[in-house]
Amino acid sequence: MYQVLLVDDEYMILNGLKKIIDWKSLGFQIVATAENAKEGLSVLEQQRIDLVVTDVTMPEINGLEFIEAAQKEHHNFEFMILSGYQEFDYLKGGMQLGAVNYLMKPVNKFELIESLKKIKTRLDQQNEQKNQQEIYQELLFSQWLNEELDEASEEEIIGQISEKQHRIVLIQLSRIHDPLINTWLKEHQQIFYYQRNYGDRILITLLLEADEVDGFCCFVQENIPDQEWLISIGEETDSLDKIPETFQQAKDNLQLHQFYGDKDEHVFYAIQATIKEQTIDFSSFRRVLQNKRLDDAQKMITDFFEQFQLAAMMPEDIRYSSFLLFMEIQRELIDLEDEEYLQGIEKIHQAKRCKNSTSYFCRSSKSTRDRKNTVAM
Repeated sequence: MYQVLLVDDEYMILNGLKKIIDWKSLGFQIVATAENAKEGLSVLEQQRIDLVVTDVTMPEINGLEFIEAAQKEHHNFEFMILSGYQEFDYLKGGMQLGAVNYLMKPVNKFELIESLKKIKTRLDQQNEQKNQQEIYQELLFSQWLNEELDEASEEEIIGQISEKQHRIVLIQLSRIHDPLINTWLKEHQQIFYYQRNYGDRILITLLLEADEVDGFCCFVQENIPDQEWLISIGEETDSLDKIPETFQQAKDNLQLHQFYGDKDEHVFYAIQATIKEQTIDFSSFRRVLQNKRLDDAQKMITDFFEQFQLAAMMPEDIRYSSFLLFMEIQRELIDLEDEEYLQGIEKIHQAKRCKNSTSYFCRSSKSTRDRKNTVAM
């Protein structure tokens, strides 16, 4: 349904327009009315309007001045003008601003219906063109962030971005909330975003002006349950060349948060910090394994992973360290069959959270103790 705003300073006219035809059967829905231009501008600020039907002769600000003011604020809509008499200057002014029709009061319902059919055709065509443009824009934006564009295409997208402070925002959420986020994007006229689907979850990447970020986060917090979303926010920058770098930063931070599994935090900012290297004391760990001190080995494994987490090591680095630990356990404690060995490598590679890796190694050392006890019996 296309959304309609009626503006007229006469209540009877507003009420009559609502009832004169079946708007919904023509693909339209009256979502708001206003008795003057100021009220009309307020409605346009608060929600998307596709069609405005406005009286031309209103106190303080007339209908044409209202339309012109709305267009200057970059509100996009089709409009029709109503008037109680044929006034050439108003007719000419309305046509220059892009009016679809100029209807005389009392409104002829058949003329109104024909005008609405014409407007619906125009809006349908605009939406089709917009959908094609949005697909192209999404592709261009995605390739730019991933540094896959040629110079000409990069200049094309950079030329559309304002010279303000910006932040990359990544939101991961349940797919059922996709329409809600897309409504926000359209209402706030956001064009720099793209979406990836992962089963029942989606990841949306946005480029927002810095002063829009808090508003977006508040919208999500107020409308979506906490357990169903995560937001990662990149570093603020006024350098367009740095935006792909801040995207990678926000993406890494999201991956870190998912891996370490802090359930109390839902909005987190990427921090440019030098992460201290964490080294495993393999010689001490090896001696513990050689002496079959399995309780000490379990404690050392737990300590290692706590150090990884404190250092905010990247998941791929933790998986590499986990592989080295696995090799030490396999070499010093027990020779695994080929299938068991490969299963262990696969578990390390597929670990989604830090605690998954910790649990796996603790189970491995316990399994070794159980095997040892079984052999002893």
